[in-house]
Amino acid sequence: METLCGYLYVVKSWLNDNMQKDEENIKVLYKIVDNLINNTDFSYLYDKEQRIFSIGFNVEENKLTKSYYDLLASEARQASLIAIAKKDIPAKHWNSLSRTLTIMGKYKGLISWAGTSFEYLMPNINIPKYEGSLLDESCKFMILSQMEYAKELKIPWGISEAAFNLKDLHSNYQYKAFGIPWLGLKRGLGDELVVAPYGSILAITDYPKEVYQNMKRLEDFDMVGKYGFYESIDFTPERVEKGKNYARVKTYMAHHQALILLSINNLFNKNILQKRFMENPEMKAVSILLQETMPETAIITKENKEKVSKLKYVDYEGYIKDTYKKIDDRLITGNVISNEDYAIAINQNGEGVSIYKNKFINRFKTTSDYKQGIFFYIKNIKTKKIWSSDCKENDKYEISFMPDKVEQEMLNENIKTKIETIVAPDEPVEIRKLTLENMGNEDEVLEITSYFEPVLSSKEQDYAHPAFNNLFLMYDYDYETGSIIVKRKKREINDTEIYLCANLSTNSETIGDLEYEIDKEKFIGRGNFEMPQMVKNSNPFSKKIGLVTEPVVAFRRSINIKPKEKKQLNLIISVGKTKEKVLENCKKYQIVENVEKSFELSKAKNEEQSRYLMINGKQIRQYQKVLSYIIFNNPAKKIDLRKLPKKKYYQNEVWKYGISGDIPIILVKISDISETYILKEILKLYEFIRYKNFEVELVILDEEKHSYENYVSEEIENLIQNNQMAYLKNIKGGIFELSKNEISKDDIELLEFLATIIINGNEVSLEN
Repeated sequence: METLCGYLYVVKSWLNDNMQKDEENIKVLYKIVDNLINNTDFSYLYDKEQRIFSIGFNVEENKLTKSYYDLLASEARQASLIAIAKKDIPAKHWNSLSRTLTIMGKYKGLISWAGTSFEYLMPNINIPKYEGSLLDESCKFMILSQMEYAKELKIPWGISEAAFNLKDLHSNYQYKAFGIPWLGLKRGLGDELVVAPYGSILAITDYPKEVYQNMKRLEDFDMVGKYGFYESIDFTPERVEKGKNYARVKTYMAHHQALILLSINNLFNKNILQKRFMENPEMKAVSILLQETMPETAIITKENKEKVSKLKYVDYEGYIKDTYKKIDDRLITGNVISNEDYAIAINQNGEGVSIYKNKFINRFKTTSDYKQGIFFYIKNIKTKKIWSSDCKENDKYEISFMPDKVEQEMLNENIKTKIETIVAPDEPVEIRKLTLENMGNEDEVLEITSYFEPVLSSKEQDYAHPAFNNLFLMYDYDYETGSIIVKRKKREINDTEIYLCANLSTNSETIGDLEYEIDKEKFIGRGNFEMPQMVKNSNPFSKKIGLVTEPVVAFRRSINIKPKEKKQLNLIISVGKTKEKVLENCKKYQIVENVEKSFELSKAKNEEQSRYLMINGKQIRQYQKVLSYIIFNNPAKKIDLRKLPKKKYYQNEVWKYGISGDIPIILVKISDISETYILKEILKLYEFIRYKNFEVELVILDEEKHSYENYVSEEIENLIQNNQMAYLKNIKGGIFELSKNEISKDDIELLEFLATIIINGNEVSLEN
């Protein structure tokens, strides 16, 4: 807003100078520009008590945010100057801006928040800095610091906020502030290294020779493209391909390209934009503020400078594999694999649930009387031995969890069974690849059955009345692909129809035709909670499609497998909003080459996600453990409940805080500023869970004893802002910040009762 208003003043001055050339049209434009300036009111963002600007206004809470622009060395000083000139705010505000200094050798200058070129130099395009003034000395100090820092690291200079070499799952480059460590108050500035061409070109009017030389260095890095300099060079090791020292961010930001052009314009036309800006009478009236000189005595910070050193590579991929052989039912652990829309959660028993957006694909409830999930049954026709993909009925069983897939291996008699489960990287498709190997010396005939109970609804709808929920499922069969198609009809006006397509495909020769069954009673047997009767007795499947009160999706194929031979079958489950699309995907993944390609791309995409979230293997293991407790069972929950008074708790009592209570809650208690470090890790955990396509509500309880400063509250707010998560505050599935001083004891106990996981800030780490 302040940038727009500042340049409107420049335009206004130009229009005034050219009034006589085309008086009628110029007057119209002048009036529009003048109205825009006059109707811009900065006072809405001004905190009268603090005498500084808030960074924004929370419309939902109808109040200013608790973070402020309180530094003179900031791009926001443009807003301060203009707002004072317009008389939107009092002139004393200028003196409320921090003038803390930092030093380097015999030089000193103002400190900023992030130590970026943008903070110091961007306002100078249209706002003059007078020779010898505090702002002039500070800007030159910043430029010298840039040159010195870059010289030590042997890179071009121009470190500033910019896009960097990390893309989100929509392939958009990410953006943040990068700066000189000794110039910025922000922590961790020395942990990353990104150079933006505009960051040095902003200094071209003061240091034309040095900027030109730097531009030539940027050309040596092949940084010039069709539209000028690329956005940035990323020297951060973990974001660079192995074997290389840097990565070019080959994109263009209109804002930064404009700053380059405006800076060059000022060089050739002797700061014409500054002159036009200051021709406005109200700007002349406040020019005295810009002439403030360096104070003789001042607060100095960051006197102990960080040692300049090359960044070391941090492995954010951290590929891990956790294998479980002896299954302990007392402590459930699991793994979640996902893409943007589809997720699969599997525990160490082989049970679990698949989810498309917020819809359960298969029936699953942690308190169920029988095992639930998506299973295979294999029967050796000769020996009558039957085993399944859960941990039971197996001679030897192990399950391995990895970021991109789940592997199950079983050895029964002379047959080795391997099941690899992934989510296709870019489509809501689940692939379960079954490989059977005959380790013996004789031919074997095997019956392979896949089975699950379809739901295609929210878990709340299914939990409330599963029998009623079943009535909304309709079946069809596609003879070309051998696929069962399930459609969920709308239950409510706001519902959308959802389709599922499933098939059990193979390139191997089979014995007989594909069999399928949709009637649970026929397949399982009435009142049976053990082995399905049709599997146990090898009963023929009905191969009929119609209405059933208790549906299943079950397939059977029979194969002959020779000694030392391997055969592969693939269970494909595709979900979407149209019948045509789910069928198309089912058909696509009946081609084995497409399945194999998906396994490769799935691994690559998970590595990309880890780099984006900047999490390593150890963190992934911790986060998966926490997520397992949320989905399956938290062993500590019983202990937490024993601590609470025995009384009735009403979920709707948390609605007044915007918390739904329907979604799992992670409750974090922070009582001291020293504990807020753990919140940084928890915010990363929360982001990981969101990327895994699961909803949780993060409730942060500030337990700091009431004080004027509110250190804990401010640090919580800063962490949320710095992680670009402010948009998630106070929404369903979002982040909620509550203060113990403003919430009743009963409500705190209710939150503890509802929370799936409770984390105390005084715990040493998330592992506890």
